[in-house]
Amino acid sequence: MGRKLYEYFYCVDFNDSFFFNIIRLYYPLFSRISEKVILLSHEDFLLEAKNILKDKTKREKKIGLLWGPGPGSPNSSSLHRKLSLILTDLLKLPLIRYLGICLGHQYRCFIEVPQSLKRVNFVSHGTPIEIELPSWPFIPKKRHFQKIEVIRYNSLCIKKDYKSFFKIESEFLYHQEELMMAYSCTPQGYKSLTFQFHPESLGCSDPRAFLEIVKQFLEN
Repeated sequence: MGRKLYEYFYCVDFNDSFFFNIIRLYYPLFSRISEKVILLSHEDFLLEAKNILKDKTKREKKIGLLWGPGPGSPNSSSLHRKLSLILTDLLKLPLIRYLGICLGHQYRCFIEVPQSLKRVNFVSHGTPIEIELPSWPFIPKKRHFQKIEVIRYNSLCIKKDYKSFFKIESEFLYHQEELMMAYSCTPQGYKSLTFQFHPESLGCSDPRAFLEIVKQFLEN
């Protein structure tokens, strides 16, 4: 049996109860494509990330990252600011692939364009909104332009339009003024896929659609 696609897949928990549901949905996929799946708190991951960056062998491995939801923001404390800096360095590694949900989505955009992080016009935790899936290359064709209800729980968001500020090729999906989904790629392949909403939520009208999207993103 050959080696799996990823040497390591790190799932980073920001002390949020939703993290359990995310892992329950996505862990079977991560374990199928990765030699080792590692669940860590964000405090412990900071130390692990420093070790990755110091270790030439690890830097050359294909590594997956999941950063989940949580309280705070990418610049709300010294720890969060350190994580923003370490994520910037990690994403420079050619074989890193990043999946961000809610806070993880905000981190990804914040490190590119700090001024894009703003307070939402109104906080509506648990309120569904409808989005239309785009026709991005890793989204299965049967899902193109599918309308799905998703649930958001955020009081901060990435406001449009900062696309021209991104340093690498990126695509964005907005709902009104808020960035709901984003992906980026480099000549080496896909780099990041992020969601402001919770694709794993029971309030999502089609969680399986996002499982298929994440699978295609990670495997291609």
